[in-house]
This record gives sequence, C-alpha cells and structure tokens, in this order.
Amino acid sequence: MDDEIPRCGSLQHVSYSNFVLSILIALGIVVSYLPQHYRIIHKKSVEGISPYFLLLGLISSTCALWNILLLQRSVVGCCASLTLLQCFAAVLGILQIVLQFAMFAVVFILYLIYLPRLHTSAVYMTAIYLAFFVASASLTIFFGRSRQLYQVRFAYVLGLVGAGLAILQYFPQLYTTWAFSHVGSLSIPMMCLQTPGSILFAFTLAMRKGTNWSTWGVYAVTAVLQGTLLAMCITFEYRDRQKGKAATGAACVWYDDDGSSEATREASYHHHRPASCHSNCVGVLSCGDGTGYAYVSNRLPPVSNYGAGCPVQTTR
Repeated sequence: MDDEIPRCGSLQHVSYSNFVLSILIALGIVVSYLPQHYRIIHKKSVEGISPYFLLLGLISSTCALWNILLLQRSVVGCCASLTLLQCFAAVLGILQIVLQFAMFAVVFILYLIYLPRLHTSAVYMTAIYLAFFVASASLTIFFGRSRQLYQVRFAYVLGLVGAGLAILQYFPQLYTTWAFSHVGSLSIPMMCLQTPGSILFAFTLAMRKGTNWSTWGVYAVTAVLQGTLLAMCITFEYRDRQKGKAATGAACVWYDDDGSSEATREASYHHHRPASCHSNCVGVLSCGDGTGYAYVSNRLPPVSNYGAGCPVQTTR
C-alpha cells in the first residue's frame, strides 16, 4: 500500500491537454464505429466481412479490457482520495477501452443478426467467444485478488495474447477482401477515422499511469494493418466505380434454383445489382456486355463464402 501513496498523489495533477485529447478520442471511438453499424443495418447484409476477423477481434478487445483493469486497479482505488474530476481523468483510459470493446461487440452482434440464415459457424463463433469470456473473466478475478506481481504478469500475458490476435485478425479479412475484390459491407469512412485514431489512442494510453507496451501496443499494430485494409478497399471501390460507369445498362440473365424461370434486368457491375436474393441461387449465366458478372454455381465454393446471400437475385 505504501507504494500507492505517491501514485495517488501524482493523480491529483490533471493534465488538461491530455484530458481533452482523451475525451475526444473516447468520442471518436464511438463515432468511428457508427458508419459500420449503419452500413450493415442499411444493406441488411454482412457480405465481405470475415467471421474470423470479428471473432479474433472481439477476443483481442476482451484481452485489452482485462489487461487495463488489472494494470490500473490501483488507480481506480485512488479515486477514494481524489476529486470527481481527478478520478474521471485517471480512469479515462479504462473508459476508452470499454467503449472500444462495446462498439466492436455491436459489429459482432449485427453480423449474427444479418446472416442470411443461421449458420453452424455462427453458433460455433458465439460458443467459442462466450467460453473465452467466462474463462478469462474468472482468471482476471482470480489474479486480481492475488499479489501485485502476479497481477502484472497475467496482465502481460493478456497483452501478448491481445496483440497477437490483433495481428492475426486482419489476415482473414485482408484475404477475404482480396478474394472478394469488393468492399462489400465494410465501411471505408470507419477505417478512415480509425486508422489515425488508433495511433492517437495508442499514444494517449502510453502516457497514462500504470500502463505499458502490453496495453497500447495492440492499437499501434492495428493501425498499420487497418491502414493496409483501407488502402485495399479504396483501390477496389475506385475500380468498381469506374467499371460501374462503363457497365451501366448491361443486360444480365439469371435463373431460379431449379433453372425453371429466368428474368432479364438492367444491372451494372457490382453497384446496381439487386440487393437481395435466395441463398441457394445459381447465379448469372450470361451478361449482354460480355463482362461476366459474378458467377456462382454448385461447382464453386459455397455461396456463404461470397458474403451474405448471392451476388444476384433469383426470380420466381
């Protein structure tokens, strides 16, 4: 307890510049996720979003949450001897990570809601995360009641696991976006806000009492990988817009599941395609302009690999 006295004393001095910056980052975390939430709800689709990206990202965010709760446990305890403003300024780092966790969890929940049907993989994902959450929460409580040395060591383990998963989570998404060759339901505005925001977030966390590289390192790594994904999405979006202009008015033919009915509509590459379809549709068989619109058949990987539903609409 004696070593916590000077730490509590140092918290009585509030750096107002860091305080304002931390508030802005907390608000930025919330605002940055809103475009992604809106895009999924508006499109009613999660096409192009990798489930492994979401699962690994949510586990990583959970590790970051337990990490900072352990490392700043004594800081929270100091609030008894601080004013309300001093306490709020001291725990802003915890608030930021709680918001980060909550907003990412909403994306995960929306993914489960807007899957075209209940996939077995979704059940597995939910079960895996819930099992991890319960196990990690139990261990955090256990080490939180042990000696400070063990608390810090377990926090380091959480930080390493979180940083590792933060690196790994982007590879399935980078691969999915590259294979899909389309932005899908990913939000470019979200990534434009979050990439520089992650750098600022890591910096402010690094400046806080009781934190170390295991707390802020995950966000520095995330900024680099998310910047790579952003560059890829901007490239595909620009390409699709150019092709969309060239292919507007192309007559495409697509068929019902059993091939018994067909319809011809005006559709352009990616952009003006019908938004909804049956999950078992065969796909476009021919396009009047010869561009070969996205083709799906039983000989190709399952339709779910292409996102939510099929790239085209079936008819009755």
